[in-house]
Amino acid sequence: MRRTSAGRLKSICYDTNYLNPLNIRVVINYFYTTFLRKKSKNPSPLVYSAFLALPVSIFWVLYYKVPKAWWVFDDTAHLKGAIEHGILPHFYQPHIWKLISPANLTPWLQLSYGLDFYFFGLYPSGFYYHHLFAFSLTILFGYIALCRFFSPLISALSLSIFVASVPCATIVQLLMTRHYLEGLALSCIAFLFYINAVDKRKILWSCLGSIFYLLAVTTKEIYVPLAVILPFFPIDNVWRRIKMSLPFILVLAFYVFWRAYMLGFENLFTGYGDIYGKPDWEDFVNFPFRVAEIMGWHAPWQWIVLTLVMISFLGYMIRVSSMNKWIWMLVVGSVTILPVMPVLPILSPRYLFLPFFLSVIIFAIALKNIIIVCKKSNLSYIAVASLGLLLLMSGIKSVQASLLLKQMKTTMNHYRTIGEFILYGETDNTLLITSFGSGWYYGPLLWLREHVLNKEQGATICNDLCVCKKEDIKSAYHFENGVIQRIDIAKINKKTSCGNTTADLIVDMYFSPDSKNIHWKFGPYKEGRYFFVEIPEKKNVHGFFSPVPSSGKFPHELSKELNFVIKYFSPDGWYTYSSVLTLRPNKEQKETNVNLHWERES
Repeated sequence: MRRTSAGRLKSICYDTNYLNPLNIRVVINYFYTTFLRKKSKNPSPLVYSAFLALPVSIFWVLYYKVPKAWWVFDDTAHLKGAIEHGILPHFYQPHIWKLISPANLTPWLQLSYGLDFYFFGLYPSGFYYHHLFAFSLTILFGYIALCRFFSPLISALSLSIFVASVPCATIVQLLMTRHYLEGLALSCIAFLFYINAVDKRKILWSCLGSIFYLLAVTTKEIYVPLAVILPFFPIDNVWRRIKMSLPFILVLAFYVFWRAYMLGFENLFTGYGDIYGKPDWEDFVNFPFRVAEIMGWHAPWQWIVLTLVMISFLGYMIRVSSMNKWIWMLVVGSVTILPVMPVLPILSPRYLFLPFFLSVIIFAIALKNIIIVCKKSNLSYIAVASLGLLLLMSGIKSVQASLLLKQMKTTMNHYRTIGEFILYGETDNTLLITSFGSGWYYGPLLWLREHVLNKEQGATICNDLCVCKKEDIKSAYHFENGVIQRIDIAKINKKTSCGNTTADLIVDMYFSPDSKNIHWKFGPYKEGRYFFVEIPEKKNVHGFFSPVPSSGKFPHELSKELNFVIKYFSPDGWYTYSSVLTLRPNKEQKETNVNLHWERES
């Protein structure tokens, strides 16, 4: 009697004969027939594996030097959170998670950093090898997902184009973006289980997929719309698709309540708030040009190749596609692009990671159309290989020419130099002056020095001498352009020029307990830039101002006094500081707004 798929899986799991390495092909064949094979004439597992080697090889050839990098940007903050509070509390204790971010919910990062620290300690190279391995798995699951609908050749070429792109080159060099790629891998697995559920008409597969979807939404918010996309996917009939997507919808409902519990209902859709400014019409109009600039599509021949791809894609969609496929493409495009709109003022390559991955579908359809039009002749495969190679060359050229990625190498070296000085150097009662980096990088790094390495208190890190504490300093250093140099303390103790001390400046700020947001409005100037910096009481990191718009709001729970300084920089080159201001919580009337008004007139 013929065994069912479940029966074969049970045999693989429980029959000790299958543990023999010589019979490992049985396991491979099971997953091959479950997730890949659609027709009796499909290629063998060996062929699938051979084509998979193409994007994986390109990935490792392009990025094998990445493990030489150091922790950068947000890495130390995430690492400190995982060590200080543990991994799991970030998933269910709001007050602990909000120490990381009051506006976003991505606790998977703490899991990832926590595991890295457990296995590799304070050695960044181990973190990066994990990063590369995670990316390799993402390529694997993306390849399997594409092979459900395209040939191994087309799937491999499309993923190779994706790997050799500026968004991927950026993601692979930043540990703090690992949740982007691991979320993509988990989403691909969830998608595969869903497709299998529809094909086999067994909701158990969908339930298994929803587990991976649940994990994916803990990585990054951009993967939440997967549950919305699945019912529109153009296979089988609409009622079966809806039925099989029900486990995903239940997970989506759970996510909404979980997010509201962790961040508060008032911050359910806040994102970054107004801290980076709101996009205006100019941002929307320039969006296509910004994308082209980030992707490195500058040469005319690149645009010719992209135009050929779009012509082939549209030709297929018009000639072959049904209304269901058009609707699905519209839904996918909408839920992919809309989350990018709020970050247009700070658009960077990592925000294009998921949109460009989904663009791989366009490349795959375009290549498939060439084969169909040419009736699977030898000429069609030559044309597909040639077009794929041109797209691949375009991507590699863009990665090599990217100014941002060239600067990244210098940035990594700077972080290593200053990071090793702070972490391992004899820096007690030392002042380090630098305009490089940010306060949320140095603070956790000093914490790691004291609590993990058990060293004495580290250096005081100062960005702006006008707001830095300089008491009890025995030695001073200056970091600029990758070099740390000792400087005379006498120069530090001299009166520092702190701009125009009589210029007009207005600061209005209030905290709303209902929305748990801090609102602000600065004036009286409409031109120029405003900066904000918190003045800590005991921390050794001072003067790292952050640019903010002249008005806006940001999620924050005012549980203790907030001491800060506002700096204004005029387009004419002069600047001025406010006094040290304090926003105090109202402990007696907690439901009452807390207001602050400060004004200086010349």
